[in-house]
Amino acid sequence: MTTFITDNLYFYLALLAGIILCLYLSKKIAKSGSSYFITVANKLLLFTALTLAITGVFSWRLNQSASLNLNLDTWLISLDITLAHLLFTLPVAMVSYSLFTRVFQWIWQVISGIYEFLISALKIEKDLEKLGDEIGKLLAKSVNTFFSFVILIIWAIFYDFTIPALSIFAAYWTSQLLFVDTTDLQTFVIGAFDNLLGWNYPTIYKFTSIVEHWQMIFQVLVGKKEVATILSFLGLVGSGILGFAALIDAIEKIGKHGRK
Repeated sequence: MTTFITDNLYFYLALLAGIILCLYLSKKIAKSGSSYFITVANKLLLFTALTLAITGVFSWRLNQSASLNLNLDTWLISLDITLAHLLFTLPVAMVSYSLFTRVFQWIWQVISGIYEFLISALKIEKDLEKLGDEIGKLLAKSVNTFFSFVILIIWAIFYDFTIPALSIFAAYWTSQLLFVDTTDLQTFVIGAFDNLLGWNYPTIYKFTSIVEHWQMIFQVLVGKKEVATILSFLGLVGSGILGFAALIDAIEKIGKHGRK
């Protein structure tokens, strides 16, 4: 790994500079206004930065697993694998995350509603208030400030991150099930199965593989190459929009959480 990075230091410096430049321009654009064009440009720059970062990782991996020299061909292969992840893997993961977030929020609301109903039905609000006051006095007398601070931090983490953490775990489990543990989804979209998702080379888990697979399907269905090309292009545009929308949703969630 050290030798590879040393031998290709200029490439990684250029890659890092490109990522930093995209993030910097994205920040500058975001501050310049809130129009629809500015919002789209901001997200495109963030998407480009993410693409460069993941492509750099796969470029390193290609050298490690297939001993490929870092050149334009290696870069294109890495970009091919990266786009498959951004336009196929990421949307599935983000949709799963969003669905599970809604489910866990609904469960939390149901539990909170049941708790409030029981408290109201049993008419023990005042007893709980007295208990809270007594516990507060006890903590003030017997627990030092540091321990109280630790308790508050733990409570804050639990309160703010429990549902996202559960949603991430559930989305990871769903993605593992759909992409690795079963072959149906990859076979339907790509036409073959790679349980390593392009981590080792050669691989079928590429953007061009998706294009070729769906072009072949459309050619069989319509019998005309021109129609198949148009339909496959529309399908790729649709998948690109879904992938980009999922990325925007993720970025907005991260931004909203960071402003809390």
